[in-house]
Amino acid sequence: MFEYITLGTRTLPENYGPLKGANGNARILGPCGDTMEFWIQVSDSTIEKATFTSDGCRNSIKCGMTAAAMAEGAGVNVATQFTDADILAVAGDIPTEDSHCALLAANALKAAITDWKRRNHAEIRSGMKTRAAGRSIIQPRPNLLVSCRGKDGTENALVVVYAGNCSFDPEMVMVGIVPSRFSYGLIKDTGCFVVNLVSPAQKDIFDYMGSHSGRDGNKITACGVKTVNGIKVDAPIIADCPVNIECTVVNSIRAGTHELFIATVDYVHADSEIVREDGTIDWNLVQLA
Repeated sequence: MFEYITLGTRTLPENYGPLKGANGNARILGPCGDTMEFWIQVSDSTIEKATFTSDGCRNSIKCGMTAAAMAEGAGVNVATQFTDADILAVAGDIPTEDSHCALLAANALKAAITDWKRRNHAEIRSGMKTRAAGRSIIQPRPNLLVSCRGKDGTENALVVVYAGNCSFDPEMVMVGIVPSRFSYGLIKDTGCFVVNLVSPAQKDIFDYMGSHSGRDGNKITACGVKTVNGIKVDAPIIADCPVNIECTVVNSIRAGTHELFIATVDYVHADSEIVREDGTIDWNLVQLA
């Protein structure tokens, strides 16, 4: 299972060292002060190659070597489940006092897989949605598209720069919209909207929505954006965005150039791949623009 190579005066595992063409990488610090770095090359959700480096002891290197060898040929979701106990069982004869080396290796491998998932979220997403928790749902400075629908059925979406969480009990967010914007009237009319968090895959849509007015035509149709109806509010959801937040306006405040619409978070849609078992979103698994 384990092959070794000689580099100068050192004998090292064959899977030691940086991996050319890696599409997942992470370097972490262990509880004993050692660091370990993993590189993985993933194709079709299978780890085809894995390598590592460590500045730790012989047993740290052995655990890294073992974890990398175990990962090769495994699916990313399988390799994510590898524990320190699994690595110790395969490595054999690791002293109890050095068992933390296996934990470092397991965590470094998982971090590299997380990095791969973050980089490739647009490619691996299934399109299925799972309800996610609403508390503090808008992360610091993401690019936002706010979509809405007027009482006459007119739909629009616009780029919103000023937005954020404003309460966690009840869960509430705020978006600031200039009254001259076309969507302003639609939201004032219906009292609801959807906040869509944008990933790099939606850059062209984001740029178009931010540079055109709904008064000149249906921007959603012009972009070929896929939408679905909200569950709680009468507004369209931009389905290709990884997170969508349905909101109902409860108050508004005029603040200089913008009117701040304060709204309850009625329902959060998130790609199933990024939602933890407790309903919270793992922001490490999605790249926001």
